[in-house]
Amino acid sequence: MAGHFGQALTLLDGGPGEVPARGRGTGRRWTAAEIVALLDAAGFAVTAQHAVRVFTDLVPGAVLDAEVGAADALLELEQAVAERPEYLPLATQIHVLATH
Repeated sequence: MAGHFGQALTLLDGGPGEVPARGRGTGRRWTAAEIVALLDAAGFAVTAQHAVRVFTDLVPGAVLDAEVGAADALLELEQAVAERPEYLPLATQIHVLATH
């Protein structure tokens, strides 16, 4: 999205014949299902998942500056979708709460 289309394609597909890696240091993000599976394997019980920054990173700052109350409305929208599982894949971050 910042004009680095070749790098984005490499991150999406991996190199020729490579299986794309996941997680730390790879430039890739974990899916909610992958996070839950890792926590399950480590003996944790997931109690909640929250989508974070579903829309925020897509809204230009100029839009928020130009309209009175826009930042508050965006925050309200983010809070409204945070606990809806269909928005987890769209979030730039996922917060997972788990107990051991």
